[in-house]
Amino acid sequence: MPNRDRPTQSNSLRLLLLLALVAARPVWAADIYLPPIAFSPASRDTDFSIDQGGMGCLRVNRFTGFFIAALPLSEGSVLEEATVFVEDANPDALGMMSLARRHETAFEVLAVTPPSRGGGEIEALPVSMPASITSNSGERLLLQVLLTGPDVCLHGARIKVR
Repeated sequence: MPNRDRPTQSNSLRLLLLLALVAARPVWAADIYLPPIAFSPASRDTDFSIDQGGMGCLRVNRFTGFFIAALPLSEGSVLEEATVFVEDANPDALGMMSLARRHETAFEVLAVTPPSRGGGEIEALPVSMPASITSNSGERLLLQVLLTGPDVCLHGARIKVR
């Protein structure tokens, strides 16, 4: 009869294989889409609308507007990418986005997108991040979108987080 109190060579091999699989597993990552409704106007005086009963794109009705969305990140999350989707039908107007870190008493802009080009198509404008950014305690990472006229429409943003 085999001794069941002692690990066998087969059990040791299984344990080594399991440890190798755990060590080789990919780092968890997620793509998170923020719809236009997730962005709030920075000023209560901003005249804006969201098409299709709140399900469509966000646009200013006149003048210029800034819109802010707090990223849904837990402490220690790492932001790897951020992209905004803008439809710009006016070459004299623009849409763009910045990534900012907000502390209790101050903020810093970490990265910005290029401005939209005004070709009438939906453009994916990536934030030019110098490196991955970690979410820390006591701060929030924010996306700030600038729209400079009613012909510029925000379709949302996508972030990649691990």
